[in-house]
Amino acid sequence: PPCSTCNTSPRLPTLGNHLAMRYRLVATSFGGVGCTSTIRGAVRHTLQTDLPTQMGGGDSAAQPIEALLASLLGCKVATAHYVARHLWARPHNRFESIEFADVEAVRDPRGAPPDRHTVLSLSA
Repeated sequence: PPCSTCNTSPRLPTLGNHLAMRYRLVATSFGGVGCTSTIRGAVRHTLQTDLPTQMGGGDSAAQPIEALLASLLGCKVATAHYVARHLWARPHNRFESIEFADVEAVRDPRGAPPDRHTVLSLSA
């Protein structure tokens, strides 16, 4: 929508010579701590998260931290495919799959202490 003060459409920021991608999401709680996030774009997708029952949730979907980790791995796999296809392309290079095996994350169950911002570590 146009800016209410200057009546112009917001411009996408640039990254070098390229326009940046913009993602818009809406998150809605469906009672308790569960949440449905809708990604607004040409094709709408939804992602549901919840907490385990022992944490006060309904255990109806992945925990938000699990969705975050799956997203990070999805980015790593997509980047690996891009590199294999475009930056490392050779006629003899062929691959059927890319796998990041035994990925493990550890977080402090107490949450973020006031004096520390990193509560998650990821190793592959």
